[in-house]
Formats: sequence, structure tokens, C-alpha cells
Amino acid sequence: MRKPILLILVMFLVIGLVGGAVAQEKEEVTLTITWAAWAPMDTLIALAEDFTAQTGIKVKGDPIPWPQYHDKVFTEFASGKTSFDIVLPDSQWLGEAVVGNHLVDITDWFNQHVNPEDYYETFVESFCEYPDGSGKYYGVPALGDFCGMAYRTDLFDDPTEQAAFKEKYGYNLKPPETWSQLRDIAEFFTRPEQNLYGVGLWQAPIPSGGG
Repeated sequence: MRKPILLILVMFLVIGLVGGAVAQEKEEVTLTITWAAWAPMDTLIALAEDFTAQTGIKVKGDPIPWPQYHDKVFTEFASGKTSFDIVLPDSQWLGEAVVGNHLVDITDWFNQHVNPEDYYETFVESFCEYPDGSGKYYGVPALGDFCGMAYRTDLFDDPTEQAAFKEKYGYNLKPPETWSQLRDIAEFFTRPEQNLYGVGLWQAPIPSGGG
């Protein structure tokens, strides 16, 4: 009767060892990403849930208010020990970080896994490459500056407005495809007496005395 018991014990021992190995392989890993405390950071962490689902690697955000962001990151760089694994520095900090030997050269990985044609050329050159034209990469684009525009269909579809615009500019009123067309439309619809202004841009006004 002892043999079956011994066999069962051995089986449990093997299962235990295998189970322990699997548990070790699946040791919980958490990556910490630091970035400025703003909506794109929230979006990035939300998107990371898909990465976690595919890999089992958890992602934690460490947002820093904009006024303290640069100094906190570079203070940690200088200490030689950071509280984060991944950082999203502003593009204008790239040279400072590379010269300080704070970022990993990922050129080989970049060339294998990133298709530059997926991004505007300026994004790759400005956000990833240092020095300019060197072909050395230290990151991938995360957020590109962009400008979205919306237009009022009630004005653009108005027959009276369409006729007046064509008479003045010689072509049909439609959403602009060039900067010249945008200028014409902005001029045409600038009517302060109607509280109507031809274009509103997202840039903040320059403070008094600013450049």
C-alpha cells in the first residue's frame, strides 16, 4: 500500500516545483511612467491597460505638475536613481537629457520596431533624434502638437453667404484647404458689429510686454 502513497507524494512534489517555477516566471512587474499632470497623461495610463492585458505587466502613472516637472525629473537624473522607469520629457529637453547621459540610446530597437512613416518627419526629428541628422534615437513620439479646426455649417451652407463670398473672392465658400483660403474666410466672416469673428485660434494671447 506504500507505493501508491509514495507515488502520490512524488507527484505532488513535482507539481509543487513546477507550480513554483511558473509563479516565479509570472512575478508581478510594474512600470512607472512619469509625465506632466495633464489629460494626455491620463489617456496614456488608460491605454496602458491594453498593454497590461497582453503582457501582464502593470503600468503606474506618476504625474507631476507642469511647474515642477522639469526640475523634479532632472534632479532625479542627477541623483543617479529615479522613481520612474519611463519618462516623457518635453522635446526641448532632449539634448539636455542626452548630453547628461540620462536616456538610453534605443537606435537599434527604433530601427527594428518603429516605422518613421507612421509619423510626421518633424516629429521623429524633433522628439526622438539627437543630435539633428545623427540617426541616433532616444525615444519615440508620444504626443505631437496639432491644431484641429471646426466650422459653422449654418454659415457655410447659407445661400446668401455663399453668393456673397463667391462674388468677393471668385471661388465657392467651403472649408479651407490652404492658408490663403483660411485668410479669405477669416476676413469674410469678421463682423464685430454682429459679434462674429472669422477665426478663433487655440494659442493664448501674448501678455503685455511679451515677444
